[in-house]
Amino acid sequence: MSAIFQETKPGGCYLEDVSLDTLITCRYEATGCGAYTYRSFQEIEDSKTTNKCRLNHRSWAGMCLDEKLCTSDPSNCASGDSQYVPESPFCNIEYNRYVDSPAGPFHLTGSCDVDGQETCVFSERACTAVGGTFSTPSQNGYADTCTCDNVKVGGCRRSDGSYMCAVSAAGCGSGDTYVEWNDSGLTAAVDCRLCADFPKTTRTWQEDLGRVYPLDYDRMPTKPSPGMSEDNLKMVAIGVGVGLVVMVVASFMCGRCSKRGKAAKEFDSQQSNGNHV
Repeated sequence: MSAIFQETKPGGCYLEDVSLDTLITCRYEATGCGAYTYRSFQEIEDSKTTNKCRLNHRSWAGMCLDEKLCTSDPSNCASGDSQYVPESPFCNIEYNRYVDSPAGPFHLTGSCDVDGQETCVFSERACTAVGGTFSTPSQNGYADTCTCDNVKVGGCRRSDGSYMCAVSAAGCGSGDTYVEWNDSGLTAAVDCRLCADFPKTTRTWQEDLGRVYPLDYDRMPTKPSPGMSEDNLKMVAIGVGVGLVVMVVASFMCGRCSKRGKAAKEFDSQQSNGNHV
């Protein structure tokens, strides 16, 4: 019997107690919460809160600024923590939406060499913990091998023996025991990956529409929205462009009309004053 696939679900950083529903942001580990209170995915699910990361966790990821590399742990950066920001509007867990990024169109992590066997891992810590040699995406030439669906992660073993996938012990609940991604008990029961398989589509015209409206260029969807074809979106963009041109021309003409009207009134006033004298 093969292991059951399981995608890694993040926990959340809360302003106060989780029951108050004050979610600040989604994180895979408590280390990303700072002074906020971390709750694992399972702890959130077991609570009564409705403000969860279950549905929107794919919409955020960090970036190594000097490389324009989308990734979720600073150890994947060639320059380390100094160039890493935990959230970027161009990144999600699947894609890199920075225009012409030298790091390529996908969210990437490093790889771990254990006895000649290369495995994609979440962070350098996940590699050194099992005695492996870590390589960053930069050292791997930004190959699209270690996209999130290929990244192996560990798991939180609950008291009943079941597992919940997690990137580190900092992603587990208080009563869980963390096991590494290559633990035989984990791999026999669960195939833990950072994310599920996703379509490796390249940048499309629909996504480039964000460059026309930079205020709306945020975390792009993983696939085109249903019901809007490329032709429809082009027509919308053309219509908006024509509308802007018409507005500019109309404003210019109104300005000229206003100036002419003012000049005419001044002329009439001068004539009237001359006749009165």
